[in-house]
Amino acid sequence: MRLPLDHFDLIARWYDRALGHPPDERLLRLLDARPGQRLLDIGGGTGRATAMLAAAEVQVIVCDTSRRMAEQAQAKGLPVVLGSVTRLPFPTASAERLLVVDAFHHFVVPSPAVA
Repeated sequence: MRLPLDHFDLIARWYDRALGHPPDERLLRLLDARPGQRLLDIGGGTGRATAMLAAAEVQVIVCDTSRRMAEQAQAKGLPVVLGSVTRLPFPTASAERLLVVDAFHHFVVPSPAVA
């Protein structure tokens, strides 16, 4: 379900500054991501957490529902796909790594209406 007003579209320009420093090289070690491997950053917004991985030649693809957040990631040179975690726009086994940072609480499927 997509709300008519997406607050992430409103804050996208300031999001990285508001959240502070992005993850450092420890994330690269933890993921054991290597150059050439594909990593899907699900709910990745501005690419704040994965820009460093792309700089290490990991093939990062940011997937998010917010167009303005996606534009911020694109401005960093990251490839972006608009999409929702409830219907990921990727074929099965299309990446070696998946990453979710600060987004699990947004991954909800609306409950059916109670009669």
